[in-house]
Amino acid sequence: MFLAFSFSLFSSKTINVMAPLMIDLTDTGKVSDFRDQLKNCKNIDINAVSVDVWWGKSESDTIRHFDWTYYDSVFKMITDVGLQIQPIMSFHACGCNVSDTVNIPIPSWAWGIAGSGAKYVSEQNDPGNSEVISVWAVNYDSILQEYQKFMEAFQGHFAGYADKIQAINISCGPAGELRYPSYNTYNDTSGHSWGRGYPTRGYLECYSEEAKSSFRNAMSHKYGTILALNTAWGTSLVSFSDVNPPSDGDNFFQIKNPKAYINAQHGKDFIEWYNNELIRHGREMLTIACAAFNGAFSKIPLEIKIPGIHWEMSDPNMPRSAEVCAGLAANNFHTWDSSSPAGGTEYLPILNMVKTFDGVSGRHVLVYFTCLEMSNGYFYSSPYSQPAALVSWVGSQAGSIGLSIKGENAVAPNGGSTWDEHSFWWNTNRALSSLPYEGITILRIGDVAYGDQYGNFQKLINNYK
Repeated sequence: MFLAFSFSLFSSKTINVMAPLMIDLTDTGKVSDFRDQLKNCKNIDINAVSVDVWWGKSESDTIRHFDWTYYDSVFKMITDVGLQIQPIMSFHACGCNVSDTVNIPIPSWAWGIAGSGAKYVSEQNDPGNSEVISVWAVNYDSILQEYQKFMEAFQGHFAGYADKIQAINISCGPAGELRYPSYNTYNDTSGHSWGRGYPTRGYLECYSEEAKSSFRNAMSHKYGTILALNTAWGTSLVSFSDVNPPSDGDNFFQIKNPKAYINAQHGKDFIEWYNNELIRHGREMLTIACAAFNGAFSKIPLEIKIPGIHWEMSDPNMPRSAEVCAGLAANNFHTWDSSSPAGGTEYLPILNMVKTFDGVSGRHVLVYFTCLEMSNGYFYSSPYSQPAALVSWVGSQAGSIGLSIKGENAVAPNGGSTWDEHSFWWNTNRALSSLPYEGITILRIGDVAYGDQYGNFQKLINNYK
């Protein structure tokens, strides 16, 4: 099957770098180092610097009391050397993910507004993850309102930077990505560890009472009567209150089980709902972002990020299970066929949702995808890891619907990152030169502003531009 690409009229090639999570502005040495990094990157013709604008920093103490002092300084340093800014509206906490060296929690007052169901609860029946507010929070709409007020305040304060902002990225979940915190780990107040981490399938994250209620309502809406549901599922439930997410996640994902996820109607229905709820959240986030940035920033492109969750793709026992647990894959996914040119159709519901915003009122809206630098089968020596295939599939599907797609690396370049075939820079260049990816943001500036990686980065830029 051949996928014909229909590129967006807004297409533009960009090479960006990501700033540190935070810069200690009281440390003159670190400030000087950041300035040098900016100058070095400007010298090799990068376009913009991506900066996390932390909700938990700028609105930490009191609701709708904003402190933009830190960003006044950082944005000035970036634009003083002639670079643009790529701000991230970071509504997630910092300190919960790999390489997070800074602790910035979500504003404490936000949890009270969100109400019950504010935290994601996994199959473990854990106390709940505190990195992001759940899409099933009982006061979800009130939280959306606070996100919008934050963005409006950001626009009001930085309106004078409108011509210096390349695009604004909207954080939609853990690590700023549109996903559930399925493979995140965390410690509760007693120090007990929760979560599975990666490279595992992680856990489904829909076991709060509010999430269960959402699933029951969706099934009631779909089937109308419990008799119709029982007929489709082959069950004997008494009422819709007996409908629940999978009670045994590991067994649910065993592909050889005839009652497992995509082998049975109840599994297909569950995955469809789980994926639809994530898409609903992404749609809401883009809707409020468009409404918030309707003044000085009305023509600035908006972006959301989708992670490349690749490490269980070809697992013979539970293929694609990590993507399903994260909410990314719809229920039409291919189990695995590395030669299939039609792979990635399970991402079309998300991609099509983003596409509906692109071009509305003249604004460009696009998607970022991670793991452009990886080769198949090399992640933590996992034989089931297929990131290069996933990058090709998702990129091709975006191209087929005319949606602009750009990329990021998932792991920072180090001494082993070379231009050898199937290595970091070779893979990245492949995505930019032979797939529909229209740009990349490299994680992070300190890893590519000096030494061998600086030279490798310059080669990438020269090849692409």
